[in-house]
Amino acid sequence: SAASDVYKRQDKDGTIHVGDFASTMAACDDHTQELSDSLRDVLESEPSFYALPDGQAALGTEDNAVVFNVVE
Repeated sequence: SAASDVYKRQDKDGTIHVGDFASTMAACDDHTQELSDSLRDVLESEPSFYALPDGQAALGTEDNAVVFNVVE
């Protein structure tokens, strides 16, 4: 799958390494583009993984992070 092609490894210290990203040249509204760029920046920063309370998880660094709601 495309996701497995991008995801490379998670080190013992919790750092996640990803490969190169591909994106489309399709135009989207400014807000959506800012969200997309922010997520890409987090993933390219070799983020750490954090398990948070209330079924949430975060990927990030001290400067930038993204929080996900975990759904089973």
